[in-house]
Amino acid sequence: MSTANEDYLETFWDLIDQAAYRRVMVVSAMNNERKRTIPSEFAGVFSVACTPGGDREHFSCNPNGPADWGAPGIDVEVPWTGGGTMTATGNSFAAPVIAGHLARIVGAHPGITPWQARTVLAAIADNAPRRAQRSGGPPRS
Repeated sequence: MSTANEDYLETFWDLIDQAAYRRVMVVSAMNNERKRTIPSEFAGVFSVACTPGGDREHFSCNPNGPADWGAPGIDVEVPWTGGGTMTATGNSFAAPVIAGHLARIVGAHPGITPWQARTVLAAIADNAPRRAQRSGGPPRS
């Protein structure tokens, strides 16, 4: 669900606001090319870009945007026709990782608001300051 077409900006903006008011969390993959990505660039969206790695339990937070989250989506094994699999790369393969983590958070905390879920997600990201210290990484300020 994304477009670079500015004609849809107002419509998507309204839909994302309505979703946030109803505590609906919208996860959207950034465009795979460096160009406008509506609504992924909106603050009310959990925007995702792909990162290396195959372990879908691991993801990172990006405080500098436009993608908020990085998750495995480079050279990942994905289902394919006839019950097979293939190796593929793209932001669309990373977005379900973040959606899955959000589903777990919402399942454990029904009624959580999108901003609260964003805070929890950032706290459990691999690059969260406390996690970096526990894993032996340098403390972050």
